[in-house]
Amino acid sequence: MQFRLTIRLFKRRFATFLLMSLIFAIGMLGIALFVLGVSLAFQDYTQLTQRFVVNVFLPSQSDSATVLVVKNALHQLPAVDSIEYISPQEALQFFTSRYGELSESLLPANPLPPTFLLYLRPGFHTPDSVAHLSRMLQRRFPFLDISYRADYLAALDQKYWRTLIAAIAVGLLLFFVFTLLLLNALRRLVHAPPAALTALEYHGTPRRVIIAPYRWITAIAVATGGGLATAALAGAFSFLPSVTSLWAAITPYQLWQSIAIAWLVLLIVTVTGWIRFRSKLFEQS
Repeated sequence: MQFRLTIRLFKRRFATFLLMSLIFAIGMLGIALFVLGVSLAFQDYTQLTQRFVVNVFLPSQSDSATVLVVKNALHQLPAVDSIEYISPQEALQFFTSRYGELSESLLPANPLPPTFLLYLRPGFHTPDSVAHLSRMLQRRFPFLDISYRADYLAALDQKYWRTLIAAIAVGLLLFFVFTLLLLNALRRLVHAPPAALTALEYHGTPRRVIIAPYRWITAIAVATGGGLATAALAGAFSFLPSVTSLWAAITPYQLWQSIAIAWLVLLIVTVTGWIRFRSKLFEQS
């Protein structure tokens, strides 16, 4: 009986089925592309933070024991991810390779100090975090000279918050539009049930039997629209990297993560909309 009612309803609501499938496909594409865009934006932010360095200069005449004490202290800091040590000799070699050899009469001794380059862990690239790190080091080792590019750090912080606010705003807008379109499609599906499903014809039939055809059509529309969107994204991932460098930056993990999130949103909105409108079947009969 359910199969016969589903076929009959499918014929009567075929245009609505196509509309729902199209909404599912477009909505899933939009959500997946949005997730990919956010992922790429934060990936770019992460790459920029990896270039940020805090320079820790020791006095020029520091002995090896002092260097070792400072190095061990830096390794214990929770904000520090890795450390690079540059000796005065290495610094002088770099200086002369870039600016040329200097006369010993002008520069009788190597004035360049031992230096530590600090690369910070994720979450410690805010201006407040780096300023706190600098103050803490100078309280413990007053002889240290600490420098970093505050302007670069401020630009990173602004980029992070702009990206986050834009992601939230666009995400909410996409979710609202997708939900509105889907609810309208579901309203059309349950509006004015055909004669095969009127109360006169299914009087005494359990509600689960009456609801089943609508549930099956919705499920088929979800599978059709979601499948088309998934195939389109997978196909684009296969062919577009050779055309555009932006798409080439996407990893398989990012692609399937965005598809999984889009499927999750699609199912949540569909189930929520279905629960809301299934009672209308019986209100109209």
